Amino acid sequence: MDEVAVRRAGPDEVDALEALYRALHAHHLEIAQVPLVDDPDTSWQHRREWYAEKLEQGALLWIAERAGRPVGYALVELHQGPDDTWPVGDRYAELVSLSVEPGGRGQGIGGRMMDAVEEELEAAGIDDLMVGVLAGNEAAVRFYSRRGLATGELIMWRFGSRA
Repeated sequence: MDEVAVRRAGPDEVDALEALYRALHAHHLEIAQVPLVDDPDTSWQHRREWYAEKLEQGALLWIAERAGRPVGYALVELHQGPDDTWPVGDRYAELVSLSVEPGGRGQGIGGRMMDAVEEELEAAGIDDLMVGVLAGNEAAVRFYSRRGLATGELIMWRFGSRA
């Protein structure tokens, strides 16, 4: 099997994430415990715009490639601390998205991307990291738990009126 390389990428590479995001969205639709945007075109359009905006504001992007083809990505947003609730430093990071193509899951690609993320954050003096995990994504909970993250907050939703 070809080696996977993880590299930093810029805002001009957002379109390269489309297939990987669509795979992540499909996975989320399968496991979600609450309604999600079900149209993949609409979801990608909104996510693409959001990623581009975040990257223009200083978010960081890593792309994992095998033979020059994207097989995963991680997008991290940096925040200013301190926080009123969490004991974070002057800056902390939020892993906004991590996606690995379905055929590459369980092969260490996500771990290699997280290694790259954590190495760069450490070099920048950023120790604190948060990530939101979709309820029902137990594989992701196990993955992040193995990397030292723990549940710190539960977000609940109501869609539409109480009536």
